[in-house]
Amino acid sequence: MTNARVCLSIAVVASACSVAACGVDVSETEPNNTMQEAQLLPPLDWVTIYDVSGTIGSGDVDFFQFEVTNTSLFLVGSLEYVAVDPLDPGPYLGLFDFGGTLIETGVADVGIVLSAIVLQPGTFTLGLTGLDDRGFVGDHTHQFTYTFYLQAVPLPAAGAMPLLGVAGLAGMSRRRRAN
Repeated sequence: MTNARVCLSIAVVASACSVAACGVDVSETEPNNTMQEAQLLPPLDWVTIYDVSGTIGSGDVDFFQFEVTNTSLFLVGSLEYVAVDPLDPGPYLGLFDFGGTLIETGVADVGIVLSAIVLQPGTFTLGLTGLDDRGFVGDHTHQFTYTFYLQAVPLPAAGAMPLLGVAGLAGMSRRRRAN
């Protein structure tokens, strides 16, 4: 099998996996209203995508704890919600490190709603609450159901990007000499 066929096979398998086969449905379970009670998810690797669904009531906060196993770009995408009150501004998300420090926030939207570069594997907590509750303590009256996905995307090794750039320049130089 040629290198091109091997690469194409890997790309087809990876895209099929990311579309559906590796999706894991996760339903919120109570109690998960504090970081100490966070619902534990299996480790987040480069293959698995978690499709998370749940409900937020007045004064409710949902926390999900997971381990990122590799250096990654961590993504939360396609946060969709259905509010009891159509004027409800929707969910507010926060990503916390192992020590409980808020490192990134996001609001409901289609597409990527929260992303963070994870330079070292570790344990993280994702909090979801009403938009008015910026402290993640349940200080809101919003009510809605939600779904979103969690995914970790591999980052190139630190030295790979400069090498790829040099290789690209060398290829351009070689092509110019050939002409």
